[in-house]
Amino acid sequence: MSGGPLPSLTHLGAKDGVTGSCHLLQVKGLNILVDCGSFQGSDVAVPMESWPVKPADIDFLPKAM
Repeated sequence: MSGGPLPSLTHLGAKDGVTGSCHLLQVKGLNILVDCGSFQGSDVAVPMESWPVKPADIDFLPKAM
């Protein structure tokens, strides 16, 4: 199996709360947002300015079924 950088997973939401689940998977040069939910109540959102990539640089956001 050929090598390369390992995938990374960054939790952008719901790490310390219940709502707002959002995770950034970075693999093979792609930026993929997974399970991008809404925040409710007192759960705290990670400001987009603090994300490791700009929202415009997101390559894929799977559609909810």
